[in-house]
Amino acid sequence: SSYEIAMEHASQHAHLPSTSRAFDLDAPQDSAEAIIYELCRAKQHCKKHRGTLKLQPILGGITNKLFKATLADDDCPILIRVYGDGGLINRVTEIKSFLALAEAGLGPGSYGTFANGRLEHFFEGFRTLSPSDLCNKERSLKIASQLAQSHAAIPLHPPPGQSRVVPSLWGQLSEWMQGAQQAAFAEKTLEATTYATIDLVRIQDHIEELKSKVESTFEIVFCHNDLLAANILEDPVTGTLKLIDFEYGGANYRAFDIANHFNEWAGGTEDGKPDYERLPTETQKYDFCRAYLSERRQQHELLDHDEEEEEVKVLVDQVNLFLILNHYYWGLWAVNMGCTKGCETFPYLSYCKQRLLQVERMSQ
Repeated sequence: SSYEIAMEHASQHAHLPSTSRAFDLDAPQDSAEAIIYELCRAKQHCKKHRGTLKLQPILGGITNKLFKATLADDDCPILIRVYGDGGLINRVTEIKSFLALAEAGLGPGSYGTFANGRLEHFFEGFRTLSPSDLCNKERSLKIASQLAQSHAAIPLHPPPGQSRVVPSLWGQLSEWMQGAQQAAFAEKTLEATTYATIDLVRIQDHIEELKSKVESTFEIVFCHNDLLAANILEDPVTGTLKLIDFEYGGANYRAFDIANHFNEWAGGTEDGKPDYERLPTETQKYDFCRAYLSERRQQHELLDHDEEEEEVKVLVDQVNLFLILNHYYWGLWAVNMGCTKGCETFPYLSYCKQRLLQVERMSQ
């Protein structure tokens, strides 16, 4: 990893119950009962008895399989997260981030881990946002404030011998580019035909060109890196928001994180078909970045607002620079996922193509 999270923020990791038992998606009820009984009994959260569990699949995730588990004698539901990233996520790093965010009050707690997933606190009563929810101004400003808080939640430290934190972006792009170059799909399939139209050499050249424009002064923070609508929960009564699923989180440019969120206004993770007519206007970008910086100023107790608008403009300009890089990021991810997991459950290659077509539109 190109960064280190302060170990004291993951102090409870050592005390997190774990089991080598794996969740079997072909026998979810039996798996859920066995894992919850073993982990929650070890942690002594509450008395949980096998045979009383109600299991409900949660739809909407691409990478993972999610279930809500409710026990008859317990009003505290559990979220079962079964990993499905095909090895693209460093789970050791991710669990540390997950626990640090929980300690900071910005994420759910965990009841323990199993071989291919973990048990989490379930946010009862909250709803998952949809892409069409993101353009609401009041909600968008709340998201900006929440994102600013999460960016400050985990202190980052430079690797040994270096003076500054290294962003994960370039290494991740390089890794996924290498995976995309080595990808193979069955002959005469739609995936193989689509893959053959992807000009990876041109993409690599464009990435290098954009990288040269990213300055060393761009702020690096702990980023979510995947703030799509489905990773934001809202309490319909109070309007309280929760950012969830920091699986791709890590040290990165804050402007990249915001750019990623803006691109996710288009959706597409439901069916592989983003609607780029829904992207934020420049005014909406300015409103979001202004709210984001206002929260950051409060964190640092800065009261001088004389240069605030110039600061907003600088951030918006940085965000706009990362929009295309973000399309390449998830486009290359999609090729890797399509190769390792197949496209039966999600049209990864088609999704990649949609992201690349948007790059072409932006470059005209």
